[in-house]
Amino acid sequence: MQVAAELVESPSNQRRAERKLAGVRSALRPRGMGSIPVQVIDISEMGCRVEVRPTPYQGTTVWLKLPGLEAWHARVAWVGDDCVGLSFSNPLHPAVVERFVSAA
Repeated sequence: MQVAAELVESPSNQRRAERKLAGVRSALRPRGMGSIPVQVIDISEMGCRVEVRPTPYQGTTVWLKLPGLEAWHARVAWVGDDCVGLSFSNPLHPAVVERFVSAA
């Protein structure tokens, strides 16, 4: 028996920008659902990792509500144990990222 397989890199190797530790409480709203409280673990201009239960499915469209900002559109890029990686539809400004990094 032969099995076709593809080696996939871990999520950290696929990132478009370096993530920095954040530790910010926020809210996540998957399409068609209410808001879920989350903890932003790390963040970059292009995305972030959030601790969330229950975890939305990979590919789900979501809105992340960061403190003091409007809801930010993103897609669930990967799903792990009680965490998901979000890829932002539009990048955050570097000063916004630094604001949440310095708050950690």
